[in-house]
Amino acid sequence: MKTSISQTISILRFPLCVVIVMIHSNIALYNASANQFTSIHILSNYIIGDICFYSLALFFFISGFLLFREGNFNLDIFKNKIIHRVYSLLIPYILWNLICFIMIFILQQIKPNINLLLHKQIADFRIQDFILIFWNIREVTGCQTDQVGPLVGQFWFIQCLLVYTLLAPIIWYATQKLRMIFVIALGAIALSGMIPEVPGFNTYYLYFFILGAYFSINHSSWVLSQKSLIGFMVAYGVLFSIRIVYQSDIKIIEETLFIFIILNVVHLLTKNKQQGSIAQYLSGTSFFVFAIHRYFTSIGLNLCSKIEFQNGYMPIICFLAISFCSVMCSVLVYWGMDRFCHKALLVLNGKRIMK
Repeated sequence: MKTSISQTISILRFPLCVVIVMIHSNIALYNASANQFTSIHILSNYIIGDICFYSLALFFFISGFLLFREGNFNLDIFKNKIIHRVYSLLIPYILWNLICFIMIFILQQIKPNINLLLHKQIADFRIQDFILIFWNIREVTGCQTDQVGPLVGQFWFIQCLLVYTLLAPIIWYATQKLRMIFVIALGAIALSGMIPEVPGFNTYYLYFFILGAYFSINHSSWVLSQKSLIGFMVAYGVLFSIRIVYQSDIKIIEETLFIFIILNVVHLLTKNKQQGSIAQYLSGTSFFVFAIHRYFTSIGLNLCSKIEFQNGYMPIICFLAISFCSVMCSVLVYWGMDRFCHKALLVLNGKRIMK
């Protein structure tokens, strides 16, 4: 059972990463002419706004599940996890943000008026700004519409994982003692929105992280029977319809159901099947694609932002093209580094290399 669960998680890594790329390829945010079409409204609000964002919840669920996968916890295990995540999360987190900062600095030397992400010249930085780019870019730019998190936007996810890892002893104790009561209580708090989002601590996604942790800590299985899976699918469809019709805020329940549906569907489809070498290789590229893809999506979105769309088909084609090309370019860069500068790739990829 443990082997099949590990294989399910491994197979999911790359597709989930592709979905993250799709979120960042949302042309509706960059081209006003695209927004006049119903197809883009459906794409932006329901496909990207709903289903694609559900992948974030699944990422956090899997991360929580894996953090406590041993099923027990003590000081030695905690120390080992901290050391492991220094290499797999912290060092890549620092390096990718530093690379982005250096690239912006170089571009500003070539073209002084360019601001890119920072909305200010690096020459005007305060001393604390050089630290804040790694923690909260909003404090650097002073723009409240900017993200809460580091310079490389998608790394808010890694930032949260680092903080949640430090909270592992508390999570272990509370989940073991209170069990599902703790998980449900946290879900209610997340749904209420009473705790504001701060760098490294997102209550909404902490719920999914602890939900995943619950199954490892309490030695429970998230594998459903086929009847239960069908029941989850029906419940998800009903809740989705209710939210669309009545505009009710029940997405956290939908996402919870969605997680179990996706995990179990993939588990059923891959059960007793050997994972192919291509699937293994792509799984190994997932973190690298996650880290680098926005360089490519930014180029594609910038090019497509200048197009005056005349029908609803072209924006969809542009969206798919940006997503596909960004993934392919990211994988090609990974392949090039794997072949010509393997050691650098090891560090940037958090030592995630598929054999």
